[in-house]
Amino acid sequence: LGTLVVELAVAQLTHCFNWRLLDEQKLDMSEKNNGINISKAHELLALPTPRFPIL
Repeated sequence: LGTLVVELAVAQLTHCFNWRLLDEQKLDMSEKNNGINISKAHELLALPTPRFPIL
């Protein structure tokens, strides 16, 4: 049930908003290794704008 809820939430965010990077930021998917876990080297900041007019 939890997976279904997350899938629907991501689908709604993808469908209802146009996404763009902040301040002409370049998309960098490189990773850094902190021992046990792996995380992104640079955080991803995105700005959503509504795709459909708000009634």
